[in-house]
Amino acid sequence: MRKNHFSVDDDTEAEELRRAVGMRRSMQRMKDLEGRLREGMARNGIGPEAQDNIVQGISSFAMYGFPESHAASFALIAYASAYLKVHYLAAFTCAMLNNQPMGFYSPAVLIKDAQRHGLRVRPIDIQRSEWLCTLEAEPDGSLSLRIGLNYAKGLRQSSAEALLSARSRDGAFASVDDLALRISALNRKELVALARIGALNSLDEVAHRRDALWQVEEAGRPVGPLLRNAAAPSIASLAPLPLRQMTTDERLAADYSGTGLTTGPHPMAYHRPIIEGASTPDAFEEAMSDLLKELHTSHLGFFHESARRASSRAALSATFRDIPEAIANTRIVSDRLDFTLNDLGYEFPHYPVPDRETMDSFLAKRVEEGVRKRYGSQTKRQLLDKARAQVQHELALIAKLGFAGYFLIVWDIIRYCQQQGFLVHGRGSAANSAVCYALEITAVDPVGRS
Repeated sequence: MRKNHFSVDDDTEAEELRRAVGMRRSMQRMKDLEGRLREGMARNGIGPEAQDNIVQGISSFAMYGFPESHAASFALIAYASAYLKVHYLAAFTCAMLNNQPMGFYSPAVLIKDAQRHGLRVRPIDIQRSEWLCTLEAEPDGSLSLRIGLNYAKGLRQSSAEALLSARSRDGAFASVDDLALRISALNRKELVALARIGALNSLDEVAHRRDALWQVEEAGRPVGPLLRNAAAPSIASLAPLPLRQMTTDERLAADYSGTGLTTGPHPMAYHRPIIEGASTPDAFEEAMSDLLKELHTSHLGFFHESARRASSRAALSATFRDIPEAIANTRIVSDRLDFTLNDLGYEFPHYPVPDRETMDSFLAKRVEEGVRKRYGSQTKRQLLDKARAQVQHELALIAKLGFAGYFLIVWDIIRYCQQQGFLVHGRGSAANSAVCYALEITAVDPVGRS
């Protein structure tokens, strides 16, 4: 930044201009500095047209400088994250899980993505898990990820710390009874939560989750001091109990309700053959409809939003007993709904245009007016043909995608703000569009700067 363009030879003013072009709300500061900048340029023999070009160039960058600097930062973060994910997948995933919530992908999504890239993920285990997720060495020299106790819903951190302290001090737990006896801080609800998610399955006397739940019922009941150390046989030491293992659906439901994730196959993996067998769009839609009906009635009903909120007719009738017509009208509305997967996608509002005009033709005229205005000066006239070619290419794509209404709405909003004297500029992502430049949605000339 040449500081002698200012009215005085002042490093402070030059630094102020440099900062203005990189700030989030830089346009107002640029307006405050423009007068002094023009005075300095005039004193240095720079003509009005050259001044306009310089001010426009600085102003254009001021509008784009903030998102550009953020884009550079995000690019570095994306590259560093990709590098860590490729070369240190286990450590990268472990760190992501231990810093939740982050506001992006859920732990369930992170785990499934890591598994698809080859990472072994181990479930919560009271014999191995720490409070946070940890890495474990495999026999082949690779690393696997162990889910931490902090993902067990309903388990207090104080109880988990007591468990970890006892395990470190006195060794592994021998049974459910041993666990309950050594960790008095664990209450019955916490024992049930751990049993339901399979965290007790590694205990010697536990065959499966339902077996653990059965044993917890005995161990979780408080016993007085007289009988606490009596040599009474435990449930696990008796004859094998006729308890069936949880079904796949039951285990998945327990995993997601108890931890928010599963280390086993994705729930859709069990239903994918049905969906993949659909050879036509109609068959696919029918398969999805049948699958959703199945989820409604299975233990996995909580995966479907409507299933979580479904109520019986009797329950609804009781809820709306004051307005019984509500249920009848709901049925009428649902019968009128007609939805297919083809309905998904954006649908922008219709922009009102004059008679005998379509949104595409009206947009094309507004763009042509803007092209003549933007490229009509002596300095830019040589770019006019190139600009028109670029505009025609963009307009054809806009018409194909049905986005003319969107561009007209943004153009109208910006035009109104300019007429009212409001400070306004478009999105930084519009900076490479000749149509947006012609409509004054952006001040960056993509043709002259290409």
